[in-house]
Amino acid sequence: MKNVSMPQGDKRKLFAQHQEGSRKDIERAFEVLQSRFAIIHNSARSWHLDSLKYIMDTCIILHNMIVEDERATYGDNFGYSNDHLGNDPTAPPDDCNSDFQEFLRRRHHVRNKQIH
Repeated sequence: MKNVSMPQGDKRKLFAQHQEGSRKDIERAFEVLQSRFAIIHNSARSWHLDSLKYIMDTCIILHNMIVEDERATYGDNFGYSNDHLGNDPTAPPDDCNSDFQEFLRRRHHVRNKQIH
């Protein structure tokens, strides 16, 4: 007896491989959005399908904006020159604490439930 759910032939096997890879990518992306946005994490069965589409589109756009902002803000701060360290190779640069404080301030502002 043949198993009907198994792909037959090379074309179908290749399609199944690509589909599996895409499914894994989509599941990972959805997990990232769920971890960042509570509206996606909660049950959505009572929402209208059009509303769900707008919510997902909005969360994806917001996620991309956040990632782009973080990349632009912190992209230039990772120089690999050790000239500023002096004799102690383990000492952080002088402006390191101010960058971290700015990061904490922005994170607190974005996650402040009274504001948003």
